[in-house]
Amino acid sequence: DYRVNIFLRQNWNDPRLAYSEYPDDSLDLDPSMLDSIWKPDLFFANEKGANFHEVTTDNKLLRIFKNGNVLYSIRLTLILSCPMDLKNFPMDVQTCIMQLESFGYTMNDLIFEWQEKGAVQVAEGLTLPQFLLKEEKDLCYCTKHYNT
Repeated sequence: DYRVNIFLRQNWNDPRLAYSEYPDDSLDLDPSMLDSIWKPDLFFANEKGANFHEVTTDNKLLRIFKNGNVLYSIRLTLILSCPMDLKNFPMDVQTCIMQLESFGYTMNDLIFEWQEKGAVQVAEGLTLPQFLLKEEKDLCYCTKHYNT
């Protein structure tokens, strides 16, 4: 298992939220409005535990743009499973993934796409004692078939 603190940022367009009457290019809404709009049903398939950050206030941002684009950003701490092969310990190499999926939508209704630049960013100077952290980003797309 491994534990990460992340800022998860999702963007989508909902034309029902487009506006022209307000002069600003975007509106920052109270996170309580999240219950009133559609949002992707993303979940972490290999998640074993998670918490939202709420100190000193909910660490959530909801921004609506004039054209109906939506930015939803949240801060999370996740514990994710990472099956390890230790047969070459202490010279082993482990690859730990973060697997994101839609809970209920099919690819006919929702497709997740990685942002072209800066989709995954790792804090500079991040170290783990006794480990060498190799930063590899394989932002792949896959499909799964489930029986419902």
